[in-house]
Amino acid sequence: MLLFSARYSSHRLAGSSCRCPSSSGRLLHSSVIEEAFQLKTLPSGVQRLKRPENAFTRFLKDRFGSKYSPKDMGEGGRMWREMNDAERQSYQDAFNADMTEYRRRAKQEIYCTCPTPPLAIYFRFLRDQKAPGSQCHAKWAAMTEAEKQPYCDAYNADLVIYRRRKMEWTQGLMQGSLDDIQNMKGKRDKNPSLNQLGHYIARFKKTYESPELGMIDSLPPRSQSPFQRFQTARGIPRNIAKVQWKMMTDEEKQPFKELYVQGCEHRRQALATAPWREFRALSAVRRARQPKPASKLPLSSYFRFYQEWAKSRSEAGLPTGKPGVLAGQAWRQLTDEERAPYIDAYAKAKAEYLASQQSTAAQS
Repeated sequence: MLLFSARYSSHRLAGSSCRCPSSSGRLLHSSVIEEAFQLKTLPSGVQRLKRPENAFTRFLKDRFGSKYSPKDMGEGGRMWREMNDAERQSYQDAFNADMTEYRRRAKQEIYCTCPTPPLAIYFRFLRDQKAPGSQCHAKWAAMTEAEKQPYCDAYNADLVIYRRRKMEWTQGLMQGSLDDIQNMKGKRDKNPSLNQLGHYIARFKKTYESPELGMIDSLPPRSQSPFQRFQTARGIPRNIAKVQWKMMTDEEKQPFKELYVQGCEHRRQALATAPWREFRALSAVRRARQPKPASKLPLSSYFRFYQEWAKSRSEAGLPTGKPGVLAGQAWRQLTDEERAPYIDAYAKAKAEYLASQQSTAAQS
């Protein structure tokens, strides 16, 4: 899985003959990934599982080949209706066998199934009714457009989500990847069109599959400073390393300074041979590979109470530590019923935190 985050920036690579646009006139180049976006590819080993073709589609391909025309579909439909059950049975048996295997594989984690289309408008209405179907149909026909509108709005909202999920499945992306794309051509757009999303997927995959991505592990990182090299070599804490570093003479520091200069020269030579546009994309991938800072644990029930208690107090100039003492006394005087809201809020926040940690671990 690769998390790709590319953003436009103007900088110059040392020793390179190519130059980026100046900061005063940042002209966006058409061949550069200009807007920031994030896409996640499916983890390695996960396969897209396609639903098997139905019996009629199998008959069409058997009769007219895989590339049949609309005219062939009309002719095939007429022939299909004229066939008896025995003639259709072979196609139906093949579909049933493939469907059984499809359902078995769909339960496995290594397969990613195609998203299900949203429920149609009329069937949403039927789902909410308890009357027989004939009465529901008459009631639906008597409804005005305003009364049908809530069902239409719900269907259209689900249809937008379905089309995004279908595009993610088709392009081999993780579910929800397209929801992060909001910055379109410098304009804030929370509802980009499918054409825009397809355009950004194509640009992402072109960079993701380019041979230049093989350079990412060969491009050296920034050279460590002499002090950092000294601390790493000694394996001591930073505060102790500072004291020892200040006590060292210039001759004792010289080996670490030479290693720093060699690292800078090695990086300069490597960057001089890398085109700056490809390097920008590779640097973005490298930044995305860096581990994210761990999320903070939720506040405990006592500290949630302390926040509200501190807002309600008007005293000023209390000695350091005195507010905590007073808040602790107030907390101990609370009954179980008065503490319950804080305890419940902490339990809910902790459950959400643990769930997010598990989802993050599963994606990585």
